[in-house]
Amino acid sequence: MSSARGTTLLEVLMASAILIIGLTGLTQLVIHGMNAFRNAAVQTGAELGSQSAVADVMMTPFLSLTDGTFDGGVTVDVDGRRYTRTIIVTPWGDGGIAARRVEVRTAWTDSVGLPRVAVAVGMINETPDAN
Repeated sequence: MSSARGTTLLEVLMASAILIIGLTGLTQLVIHGMNAFRNAAVQTGAELGSQSAVADVMMTPFLSLTDGTFDGGVTVDVDGRRYTRTIIVTPWGDGGIAARRVEVRTAWTDSVGLPRVAVAVGMINETPDAN
């Protein structure tokens, strides 16, 4: 007499439970990856905005650049996220060639409500007269 062996209900339930746990973990991993990608894209945009603002200030003639903290304005991205910029110009140097340090801070609030800041720094100096 041969005995036929089939799959029991308990084996099917255990296999289903393992599959559901695995798929739930995979889903959470994908969601976390998508959030990390979106946050990285937002941070990259803020950093590029800071670097662009530093480049704009660097185009200013040295003698017309004043020291202090200035409002760099507010920009809004396609998702409605607000970026505020602050420009800080400070004197720099040791008494030789006059120079100024330009720092641009771009601030925004991330997807979970935490404040974030991207900073870019540049130096501008007075070019000595060659005559």
